[in-house]
Amino acid sequence: MRVRIANYEVSSDATCWQLNRVSIVTGEKVAGREVKPENVGKERLSNVGYFGTFRQALERLVDSYLQESDAQSLQQVWEKLDEIRQLIATLPEPQRETRASDDAD
Repeated sequence: MRVRIANYEVSSDATCWQLNRVSIVTGEKVAGREVKPENVGKERLSNVGYFGTFRQALERLVDSYLQESDAQSLQQVWEKLDEIRQLIATLPEPQRETRASDDAD
């Protein structure tokens, strides 16, 4: 599973949930290394963390979103919180996969 929320991506495998920050590669150095010209303009995923549940990954996403905001007052923090909640609420409902045994009913 892969879900994009704002400038983050939540993905999963058989054992855990992963939260990544999505950014666009610029011509600047990354971690002290030169950037290849062919990578400029491409998306880059930076790991934020691994989590045991989707809820934990989502809570960390909200925390990161708030920490990276430019909020200078409690009112602005609440506005940013409402903003991320709205982004999450607009995600499409997951579609249930149909198995062959479901069709037999």
